[in-house]
Amino acid sequence: MIILLAGILIVLHIADGTSVVINSDQVTSLRSPSVVPEHTHKLVTKDAKCQVNLADGICVSVQEDCMAVRRLIEGR
Repeated sequence: MIILLAGILIVLHIADGTSVVINSDQVTSLRSPSVVPEHTHKLVTKDAKCQVNLADGICVSVQEDCMAVRRLIEGR
């Protein structure tokens, strides 16, 4: 028996404009950078609007804002 577990694949863009394909089922959390300069998240580049955390521990900083990423994950 073959069981196929497939989530929705979403295409996002990292800071340099390169496209990355992410399985939405692997996304564990989204994080927006702080608007307060002294609280800015150090893992997110200045061009990134959202950090996407994945189940395997990888963090991807993307140009899309977190609301746009959430809509893609939810299929809207």
